[in-house]
Amino acid sequence: MTAPERGFPDDEFAARCAAMQAAMAREGVDAMLFASEPEIRYFTGFLTPFWQSPTRPWFLVLPPEGKPVAVIPSIGGPLMRSCYAGEVITWSSPAAEDDGISLLRDVLRRYLGTAGRLGMMMGRETALRMPLADFLALQDSMQGTMDNMALHDMTAAVQRIRMVKSRREIAKIRHICGLASDVFEGLPAWVGAGIPLSGLFRRFKSEALGAGVDDVSYLVGSAGPDGYDDIIAPPSDRPLAARRCADARHRMRLGRLFLRFRQELCHRAARRKPCVTRITGSTRRSRPRSMSSGRALPRATCSLRWMPCCAPTELTRSRAMMSGDTGTGWASS
Repeated sequence: MTAPERGFPDDEFAARCAAMQAAMAREGVDAMLFASEPEIRYFTGFLTPFWQSPTRPWFLVLPPEGKPVAVIPSIGGPLMRSCYAGEVITWSSPAAEDDGISLLRDVLRRYLGTAGRLGMMMGRETALRMPLADFLALQDSMQGTMDNMALHDMTAAVQRIRMVKSRREIAKIRHICGLASDVFEGLPAWVGAGIPLSGLFRRFKSEALGAGVDDVSYLVGSAGPDGYDDIIAPPSDRPLAARRCADARHRMRLGRLFLRFRQELCHRAARRKPCVTRITGSTRRSRPRSMSSGRALPRATCSLRWMPCCAPTELTRSRAMMSGDTGTGWASS
């Protein structure tokens, strides 16, 4: 499998910013303010694990035309200057008295004038990611030199733009799904009775990293007799007990089918082919049964849907649902 080129060229970010600026023009917004990692990374390519530190605020201002302006702590200056940003303004952070607020105010004044409209992310799945006191101070300082500063929610516009995937993005999604699928395919060869669930998690992450995945930041799962009711807690150290190994292989097969179907979604999106598919299966002709109660357990079902309303380079939201995930393959003893 040939890996796609790491990162994106400037024309990818230029297209994203142009799409956002077109949305701003339609809604009468004079400047956009971003302060959270997903949006700053999306419009500039600024990729760093330093976002895990909550100490420093980061700001990105997108003007009506041209490259975005970054107002960020000096520790991020060298990296941001290598990204898609026209101007990078830095300060020594953290600074209790003024943590970049006056610098941000000066940049916003350029584009808002005396009665401008500032676009921000305000809806679901968003966060301000700056102290509320600092945001209120920013508003007060802006009002001192403006007749009126209106805030406008641009959440829907940003989300619509991000739902449209370029061919480069589709290639990366296809590639990472293929790597994860390969790890799932190899899992039955090394999982077995006596392995702690926590050890399985560590081994899976190690196998994924060895396959070429950059990071495994989110991995969830669970195991238990007759199923389980929690898949968000950290894995325990209880050892796995062998139970219906054929069912375990079936569940791994469904995982591979899911990931490979995601690859097919990418392929069909690029060729504008609608696809609605449902994958259902069992390793036996009859449904597997609980060893303790004897009752039939639900089949593992993977249902995916890609809406046929997207453009050739668009991959719309796909919905994936794993139901009947009863953990009949491996159980914690």
